Amino acid sequence: MIDLETLGTSPRAGVIQMSAVLFHDDTKYNEAGVFDKHYSVIQNKMANRTISPDTLDWWQKGDRAEKFARHNGEGLHLLQECATEFRAWYDAFPKKPSCIWSNGASFDLPIMRDLFEQFGGSGKTSTPWPYWNERCFRTVTAPEKAAWDAFKKSYQFMFGQGAHDGLFDARMQAEFLVQLIQSGRARI
Repeated sequence: MIDLETLGTSPRAGVIQMSAVLFHDDTKYNEAGVFDKHYSVIQNKMANRTISPDTLDWWQKGDRAEKFARHNGEGLHLLQECATEFRAWYDAFPKKPSCIWSNGASFDLPIMRDLFEQFGGSGKTSTPWPYWNERCFRTVTAPEKAAWDAFKKSYQFMFGQGAHDGLFDARMQAEFLVQLIQSGRARI
């Protein structure tokens, strides 16, 4: 499950957090299968990634402001290395996931493809998975909206955190999807 926190909504959108959790259809994610990197707004500007003024304004309001503030400081990863680091993480697993999931087929994965095209390096300008393995979490969970809303509320309460943290969101989405698969309410 891939979840990005971004500075816009286009495929060229700036990315301030890239997160993923590796899971298989019959198991919860494993902490060893976690990718979580944070990038600065300045790096996105220097890389000519799209930064939407409306999205910047949205990030700076309410409880999101504190999460956003950490993307203007020290200790952040280099955006130019995001594709290489993600590919190394993905390639380290001998058993690859049968599907690559994200919360919306038209959001996270097109941005990931664009990042790989921009920063993938020589001969590595495509995602490490075949495009036909891409799946949309939103489509699968749409018939389960009430259950998903209840799960999100319970999960956020249990872990004392809200949405818009890529790793938190990816874990939550993966756990709900595994529950749907195990219960037979989702088929992939």
